[in-house]
Amino acid sequence: MPRVAAVSAFGLSGTNAHVVVEEAPADLPAPVPAPEPETLLLPLSARNPEALRALAGRLAPIVADADLADLGHTLALRRDPLPVRLTVAGPRAVLAEALAAHAGGAPHPALSIGRLPADAGWKIVFVFPGQGSQWPGMARDLLAGAGPFRAAMERCDRLIRAETGWSVLDELNQADADRFARMEVIQPLLFAIQVALAESWAAAGITPHSVIGHSMGEVAAAVVAGALSLEDGIRVICRRSALLARNSRAGAMAVVELDEAGAARLAADHGVDIAALNGPRATVLAGDRPRIEALAARLERDGVFARILRVDAASHSAQMDPLLDDLAAALAGLAPRAGTIPILSTVEAGPVDGSGFDAGYWVRNLRHTVRLRPAVELLVDARPLLFVELSPHPALLPEILATVQARAGTAAGIASLHRDRPGFLPAMGDAWVRGVAVDWTRIAPPGGRHMVLPRYPWQQERFWIDRPAGQSGAGQVGMARSGQHPLLGGPFTTALDPAAQLWSATVDPGRLPYLRDHAVPGGGDLARCRHHRHFPGRRAGTLELRRRDRRLAVRTGAILPRSRSR
Repeated sequence: MPRVAAVSAFGLSGTNAHVVVEEAPADLPAPVPAPEPETLLLPLSARNPEALRALAGRLAPIVADADLADLGHTLALRRDPLPVRLTVAGPRAVLAEALAAHAGGAPHPALSIGRLPADAGWKIVFVFPGQGSQWPGMARDLLAGAGPFRAAMERCDRLIRAETGWSVLDELNQADADRFARMEVIQPLLFAIQVALAESWAAAGITPHSVIGHSMGEVAAAVVAGALSLEDGIRVICRRSALLARNSRAGAMAVVELDEAGAARLAADHGVDIAALNGPRATVLAGDRPRIEALAARLERDGVFARILRVDAASHSAQMDPLLDDLAAALAGLAPRAGTIPILSTVEAGPVDGSGFDAGYWVRNLRHTVRLRPAVELLVDARPLLFVELSPHPALLPEILATVQARAGTAAGIASLHRDRPGFLPAMGDAWVRGVAVDWTRIAPPGGRHMVLPRYPWQQERFWIDRPAGQSGAGQVGMARSGQHPLLGGPFTTALDPAAQLWSATVDPGRLPYLRDHAVPGGGDLARCRHHRHFPGRRAGTLELRRRDRRLAVRTGAILPRSRSR
């Protein structure tokens, strides 16, 4: 029989505790080693930057030989998070290199570093951009795993294959440049990636307070918010993009560095439309290709930034008019509903619940100006905003942050993916270092166990009160407080004689030069010194005085030493 013991504790406050414990089994099964993760996200935190650098320096040499699953488990789940934070993402060699770099005060691309703001209660907004964030090889590393991203992409693949006859997974793995240039291919691909990224964030315990979509990105925003089913969302994106492909090559779009008023004058002069209001000075114009190209050339001559976008159709312009009736017919029968997450419409430039996302809404989505900037302005209030862009590469974050800044708001941005930074884990690190609550139980490697790691590197600080030069510490009760008697010092009493009032001070002619005027020549006649209340020498010493019945008397006299003050 296993041995059983009882432990009782009785606290002075009256709290009693009684625990019964039983010894562990004699034969425990051998632990099954967890598979080593190819990439890992390690969180570190401290109370100040110096301690964080010291902690990184202690961990860097350990990474080379540590079990990565145990290391990730211990750092993520067995240490309390502190305000100054760091995450590093990558394989073993990158982890060690990045930690060593931070310990030496050098930057490293695998690091995310942040300090929690005074109010870390972010209002999280998921941003779903339109076309333009694609790049060859995007999301391929995420497809190789078996996590929530892959599962969501497989669901989208089955539905898109049934709608179009081709496979999302095959297209992403092949990354054919010619296929990527076709709107009826790239828009469903981007839609699927956006939905899968939302699933990845949700798997880490991060969901948005609201969503906002730009052009085709509103379709994924509607699905994530719950206003459209995934099946209806795929109908919208696939049929919308197929109609756009019919009108390709005839139009063009350009982003120009002009505000809304300036862009409106330019658009009227050239017979084109304002397609999108992205930021305070970022406007997209759309129309016939020759007119857009001439407009861009004119702005370049005038020293104004203008760039032709990599699209073949002039969405949100008069060129869409021949397609609108066909789009309305193709989307008949949609079943929108009120979403579970607030939606900020860039068609209406205001909040909606999604119940009106019928065929007519998506017709307006294709034809009307995308009013991103006015919609973002409605979000700005006293609460800080954290915009998370769900795309293969950030496209809208700079303009969104500029809009918030122009309104004197507080905001930060996170890119879910970046073509120069592989994987999704770095984005998770970006969120955590900003104070977003991440569910590390879903991120830490499975099968990890607790391991012994270096202790917290305490930063020693000195809190002693420095005395002014020339003062000694002996016999100075209360001398640091203001309002004390300049000669007698600070008063105090003792428990042995509570009625007696005592003072203690340093008697030092170097600090109080006028004492030299009261020195007794020779300094040897103690009786005379006590009678005249003079000091028995020219050197520093201590003086103890007592008061009874408002009379001051010298109770002790002494020859002051020459070597030091007393």
